[in-house]
Amino acid sequence: MFFILTLTSLIVHSNNNIYTNIIDKLAVGGIILYGAYMLYTKMSFEKFLEISLIVSTFFICIFLYVYGYCTESFCYHPEKEIGNLYHSFLHFIASLGHHFIIFLV
Repeated sequence: MFFILTLTSLIVHSNNNIYTNIIDKLAVGGIILYGAYMLYTKMSFEKFLEISLIVSTFFICIFLYVYGYCTESFCYHPEKEIGNLYHSFLHFIASLGHHFIIFLV
């Protein structure tokens, strides 16, 4: 699944149009569902702190993307360089959250 997301992201960043964007959003949705499923299967009350950290990374990503879209800030900043920095930060936070899920025992 992560390989598919990597491919769609590379395609979008090299050839951005409505179709590649939709395909990339579907891949992102698949990763979110996969992460949610993995988190659900590994969940227990003893892991509350770790799970809180994972959920926090998810909500930070949602905030950066959705709020940024609504206010034309963060990932959608009018200055493309600033928007790209926030977009990279979003990728880092999402990757961190998924790594936390992977290492959750």
